[in-house]
Amino acid sequence: MKLSNYNLFLEAYPTKRETVIFNTRTQAIVKIEEKLKNILKTIPKLSLTETIYLERYLPLLTEMGIVVEDAKEEEAKLEEFFSQLKKTAQNLPLAATILTTDDCNFACPYCFEEEVRGKGAVLDKVTGDKIITWLKKKIEDREHKALFLAFYGGEPLLNPLAIKYIGEQLAVWCEQNKIEFEFTIITNGSLLTPEIVEELKPLGLSSVRITLDGTKNIHDKRRPLKGGEGSFDLIIKNIKSLIGKIKIEINGNYDEENYENLFRLLDYLKQKNI
Repeated sequence: MKLSNYNLFLEAYPTKRETVIFNTRTQAIVKIEEKLKNILKTIPKLSLTETIYLERYLPLLTEMGIVVEDAKEEEAKLEEFFSQLKKTAQNLPLAATILTTDDCNFACPYCFEEEVRGKGAVLDKVTGDKIITWLKKKIEDREHKALFLAFYGGEPLLNPLAIKYIGEQLAVWCEQNKIEFEFTIITNGSLLTPEIVEELKPLGLSSVRITLDGTKNIHDKRRPLKGGEGSFDLIIKNIKSLIGKIKIEINGNYDEENYENLFRLLDYLKQKNI
């Protein structure tokens, strides 16, 4: 019995006496107390008392891949996983997310990209060509039958030329090679107009994902424009103008402050026939 070679320990989180373990092989994640963490780190040299304490957690930790029988068993499972992945890969679409820019026209207080925002990461034609070449090679090497892209940011529609260029190039190549091709845009919704949608649909745009964090008073507080103005009314206006033109997915970021408001948002959207 030993700890997996693929465990990552985030200690003193979420409190000083707790630890989060993430296993990169199984994707399992668990929060444990300090006593259990200390015992795990002494495996396999456990005292009788520690062994008895560990036994109550061992079945679950083993199932999650955090504790394994030995290194050879774990490597065999990993090899089996990749072998199976190679066999099934060609039957799955190649999926990739493409960052068009790190810039954004919103000033969301919870944004996790704030530190890198606006530092000049803009997808240009040179990089776009490299992405296109890389995607083509992956499709050919793995014999994929479909390609699905998600354009992301920042706000991806601050750089629409990148979306148009990559979409146009790949749409032509995929048609020539009998590869299914489509893409989505993950957007804050402020720049999403019928004109842009109609321009991108022939290139493969199949859906858009728009973020709403609640009804107007809640959303405007959490997702204001850079100038401080609310964005809710603008987004709702754009959504209404796109109904029937493109598949629309509504995304949201929810926490203790606003999760109850989700139900009011759903009622509001229903009342507006969205």
